[in-house]
Amino acid sequence: MKKSNIILYGLITFTLLSLAIVSADIISINSGGNNEIVISDKYIEGFFFDTDIDSPTIQLISPEQGTQDTDGVIRFQFIPSDRYKITSCSLYSQLGLYTTHTSILNNQTNVIEVVGVDENHPLYFDDLQWHISCIDEYFNIGTSETRNLDTKSITGGAGITQQIIPSDRNPLYLNLFYQKVWNPNEENLIKIETFNQESQLYSPQNIEFEYNEDLTLKSINVSGESYAYFIPNKDIKPGIYQIKLKVIDERTISQIIEIEIKGEYSYAVKSYKETLKKYQWCIYGIILFLIILLICIFVIMDQRRKRKKQRQVR
Repeated sequence: MKKSNIILYGLITFTLLSLAIVSADIISINSGGNNEIVISDKYIEGFFFDTDIDSPTIQLISPEQGTQDTDGVIRFQFIPSDRYKITSCSLYSQLGLYTTHTSILNNQTNVIEVVGVDENHPLYFDDLQWHISCIDEYFNIGTSETRNLDTKSITGGAGITQQIIPSDRNPLYLNLFYQKVWNPNEENLIKIETFNQESQLYSPQNIEFEYNEDLTLKSINVSGESYAYFIPNKDIKPGIYQIKLKVIDERTISQIIEIEIKGEYSYAVKSYKETLKKYQWCIYGIILFLIILLICIFVIMDQRRKRKKQRQVR
């Protein structure tokens, strides 16, 4: 093969291999003699394997280390970060798993708010040791630092309008999950877990909301795990907004949550993988066009060389 042909083929091969992008997940590594690596082909999109082995990082916002809770409401705020999508985050104490949520926003402030902490609550400790653990779509697990919190300093249950009477129809405490920052004209979730005096999920009679007219309650389903979807109006002004919710049964628990509107154009930046998937076929099309163009140029140049040599022979 001529030197010019080798250079051209090398250029084409380098272009293909350097721009082909693949992601895959390492399922297992066997070091028992054959050094076998098992790789999932679920995310194969090209020629190379771009395996994600980096765990999510979690920044704890609140509560601060060594603080006390005095009103029976604890807001666990944290920011998870990862190159890829985060599928779930969980709250742990020294007793183990407390709750898990799957509607996680990457690089945003997520809130797990516990309402009704008292001596009957599983998070009632003079030295509560808690942390957040998150899993990304490649099953990498990241864990935050562990912090200490005193929840035995509570002087009264916030938002509880009646005392407990023996019944399974009493909401004893709530777990709320939501994002701190909302975007206009987008659906934003508030998840409500309702527990009775047996610390079991149950469906209350009703859940009501009081909120600003610039917010719209699109839908709600009432069950043990209730989901309410709000949409801030497109023209809503940036600022702090309050939503009051009431879980109503034989007694009522109410709580006010605060969300922040930062403006129409403050949307979360999409993850690297989502952006890549959106434009990958355009990129592949451009690459293919360039390769075809290089081949055509090579063929034309090669034919011209042959004709020139034939004229010289004659």
